[in-house]
Amino acid sequence: LKLNTKALSSYSIAIHINSNHYKALNNRGLIKGALKDMPGAMDDLNKSIQANSGYAPAYMNRGVTRAAMKKIDLAIEDFTKAILLDPLYADAFRNRGITYKFAGNINGACRDWKKASSLGQTSTEKWLKRHCKP
Repeated sequence: LKLNTKALSSYSIAIHINSNHYKALNNRGLIKGALKDMPGAMDDLNKSIQANSGYAPAYMNRGVTRAAMKKIDLAIEDFTKAILLDPLYADAFRNRGITYKFAGNINGACRDWKKASSLGQTSTEKWLKRHCKP
Protein backbone atom coordinates (compact mmCIF):
# COMPACT_ATOMS: atom_id res chain seq x y z
CA LEU A 1 0.00 0.00 0.00
CA LYS A 2 2.86 2.38 0.79
CA LEU A 3 4.43 1.72 -2.62
CA ASN A 4 1.09 2.25 -4.38
CA THR A 5 0.60 5.53 -2.54
CA LYS A 6 4.12 6.70 -3.44
CA ALA A 7 3.70 5.64 -7.05
CA LEU A 8 0.30 7.35 -7.22
CA SER A 9 1.94 10.56 -6.05
CA SER A 10 4.80 10.24 -8.53
CA TYR A 11 2.49 9.57 -11.48
CA SER A 12 0.30 12.49 -10.41
CA ILE A 13 3.33 14.78 -10.54
CA ALA A 14 4.25 13.50 -14.01
CA ILE A 15 0.67 14.06 -15.19
CA HIS A 16 0.67 17.56 -13.68
CA ILE A 17 3.78 18.35 -15.72
CA ASN A 18 2.35 16.75 -18.90
CA SER A 19 -1.39 16.09 -18.84
CA ASN A 20 -1.08 13.95 -22.01
CA HIS A 21 1.54 11.57 -20.60
CA TYR A 22 -0.36 8.48 -21.67
CA LYS A 23 1.94 5.99 -19.96
CA ALA A 24 1.73 7.82 -16.63
CA LEU A 25 -2.07 8.03 -16.98
CA ASN A 26 -2.22 4.31 -17.74
CA ASN A 27 0.00 3.42 -14.80
CA ARG A 28 -1.86 5.69 -12.40
CA GLY A 29 -5.09 4.06 -13.58
CA LEU A 30 -3.62 0.65 -12.73
CA ILE A 31 -2.72 1.81 -9.24
CA LYS A 32 -6.15 3.33 -8.68
CA GLY A 33 -7.68 0.02 -9.74
CA ALA A 34 -5.46 -1.85 -7.29
CA LEU A 35 -6.65 0.56 -4.60
CA LYS A 36 -10.29 -0.23 -5.59
CA ASP A 37 -10.91 3.26 -6.97
CA MET A 38 -12.63 2.04 -10.12
CA PRO A 39 -14.08 5.42 -11.21
CA GLY A 40 -10.63 7.00 -10.81
CA ALA A 41 -9.03 4.13 -12.70
CA MET A 42 -11.54 4.47 -15.54
CA ASP A 43 -10.96 8.22 -15.72
CA ASP A 44 -7.18 7.82 -16.04
CA LEU A 45 -7.42 4.95 -18.52
CA ASN A 46 -9.88 6.91 -20.67
CA LYS A 47 -7.51 9.90 -20.62
CA SER A 48 -4.59 7.63 -21.56
CA ILE A 49 -6.54 6.37 -24.58
CA GLN A 50 -7.52 9.93 -25.52
CA ALA A 51 -3.86 10.94 -25.37
CA ASN A 52 -2.71 7.96 -27.47
CA SER A 53 -5.42 5.83 -29.07
CA GLY A 54 -2.77 3.41 -30.34
CA TYR A 55 -1.48 2.40 -26.89
CA ALA A 56 -2.65 -1.20 -26.47
CA PRO A 57 -1.86 -1.52 -22.72
CA ALA A 58 -4.41 1.20 -21.88
CA TYR A 59 -7.16 -0.77 -23.64
CA MET A 60 -6.06 -3.99 -21.97
CA ASN A 61 -6.03 -2.35 -18.53
CA ARG A 62 -9.36 -0.66 -19.11
CA GLY A 63 -10.71 -4.09 -20.06
CA VAL A 64 -9.51 -5.50 -16.75
CA THR A 65 -11.12 -2.58 -14.91
CA ARG A 66 -14.38 -2.99 -16.79
CA ALA A 67 -14.41 -6.73 -16.11
CA ALA A 68 -13.94 -5.99 -12.40
CA MET A 69 -16.92 -3.65 -12.66
CA LYS A 70 -18.97 -6.47 -14.30
CA LYS A 71 -19.14 -4.60 -17.62
CA ILE A 72 -18.34 -7.77 -19.54
CA ASP A 73 -19.23 -6.72 -23.09
CA LEU A 74 -17.24 -3.50 -22.78
CA ALA A 75 -14.31 -5.41 -21.29
CA ILE A 76 -14.29 -7.82 -24.24
CA GLU A 77 -14.36 -4.85 -26.64
CA ASP A 78 -11.31 -3.36 -24.92
CA PHE A 79 -9.36 -6.63 -24.96
CA THR A 80 -10.23 -7.02 -28.64
CA LYS A 81 -9.01 -3.48 -29.39
CA ALA A 82 -5.73 -4.19 -27.55
CA ILE A 83 -5.30 -7.35 -29.66
CA LEU A 84 -6.05 -5.46 -32.89
CA LEU A 85 -3.37 -2.93 -31.97
CA ASP A 86 -0.90 -5.63 -30.89
CA PRO A 87 -1.69 -9.10 -32.28
CA LEU A 88 1.06 -10.60 -30.09
CA TYR A 89 -0.35 -9.24 -26.81
CA ALA A 90 -0.55 -12.49 -24.82
CA ASP A 91 -1.97 -10.86 -21.69
CA ALA A 92 -4.88 -9.41 -23.68
CA PHE A 93 -5.67 -12.87 -25.10
CA ARG A 94 -5.47 -14.40 -21.61
CA ASN A 95 -7.72 -11.78 -20.05
CA ARG A 96 -10.24 -11.84 -22.88
CA GLY A 97 -10.34 -15.62 -22.48
CA ILE A 98 -11.05 -15.31 -18.76
CA THR A 99 -13.78 -12.79 -19.49
CA TYR A 100 -15.28 -15.03 -22.18
CA LYS A 101 -15.31 -17.90 -19.68
CA PHE A 102 -17.25 -15.88 -17.12
CA ALA A 103 -19.63 -14.76 -19.87
CA GLY A 104 -20.31 -18.43 -20.71
CA ASN A 105 -18.40 -18.49 -24.02
CA ILE A 106 -16.09 -21.44 -23.35
CA ASN A 107 -15.18 -21.87 -27.03
CA GLY A 108 -13.98 -18.27 -27.24
CA ALA A 109 -12.18 -18.67 -23.94
CA CYS A 110 -10.31 -21.78 -25.05
CA ARG A 111 -9.38 -20.21 -28.38
CA ASP A 112 -7.90 -17.18 -26.60
CA TRP A 113 -6.09 -19.22 -23.95
CA LYS A 114 -4.52 -21.39 -26.66
CA LYS A 115 -3.37 -18.28 -28.49
CA ALA A 116 -2.00 -16.75 -25.28
CA SER A 117 -0.17 -19.99 -24.53
CA SER A 118 1.33 -20.07 -28.02
CA LEU A 119 2.61 -16.54 -27.38
CA GLY A 120 4.38 -17.69 -24.19
CA GLN A 121 1.76 -16.86 -21.56
CA THR A 122 2.23 -19.81 -19.16
CA SER A 123 -0.51 -18.83 -16.70
CA THR A 124 -3.14 -20.01 -19.19
CA GLU A 125 -2.11 -23.65 -18.82
CA LYS A 126 -4.31 -24.22 -15.76
CA TRP A 127 -7.31 -22.68 -17.55
CA LEU A 128 -6.69 -24.83 -20.62
CA LYS A 129 -6.39 -28.06 -18.61
CA ARG A 130 -9.47 -27.32 -16.54
CA HIS A 131 -11.86 -26.08 -19.23
CA CYS A 132 -10.66 -27.02 -22.72
CA LYS A 133 -10.43 -30.23 -24.69
CA PRO A 134 -6.98 -31.02 -26.13
